[in-house]
Amino acid sequence: MLDGCLFDKLEEIARTVRQCEKPFGGIQLILSGDFFQLPPVPEQDSMTKIPSTFAFDARSWSRCIDQPVVLSRVFRQTDNTFVDMLSAMRSGYLEDWHISEFLKLDRAVHYDDGISPTQLFPRKSQVESCNNKHLWDLPGDTYVYNAMDSRGFDMKKNRISKRVAEPLLERLVVPRSITLRVSL
Repeated sequence: MLDGCLFDKLEEIARTVRQCEKPFGGIQLILSGDFFQLPPVPEQDSMTKIPSTFAFDARSWSRCIDQPVVLSRVFRQTDNTFVDMLSAMRSGYLEDWHISEFLKLDRAVHYDDGISPTQLFPRKSQVESCNNKHLWDLPGDTYVYNAMDSRGFDMKKNRISKRVAEPLLERLVVPRSITLRVSL
């Protein structure tokens, strides 16, 4: 998915290079994508938090896109009721009957081979909670390994202060410590 800020930059560059004030300098575009996907991940630098912006939220979007074509035919599902339920969920407009039908799908699933399917969670805290539950269910000794972080240098080769380093380390995906168990 193209970030809205990048969309604006590309549009301006195209107008400048082509020396034409038409959108994208008069270049004909065909844009395609699933706009129900998660937002694009913006480029970040160490000092600024850049918000995520969809392409359709770009300042130049309405000037560049006259009339979008929305593809609406579903190919992978044949049950029209289920298709309607999925469409309502994607757009965030669930009615009571949608929710009732989705709740009917809730059930415990058991696997004879002992291998559980991968679980997906929207939040890091939920992932950690699930992982910890499974970790503590394992037999064996527990080992804790702590990170040994040290402050680095900025682009000008100046040592990063502790005040600046701490928030940077907090944003890392890597935890400060990791607990492992040897399970035989």
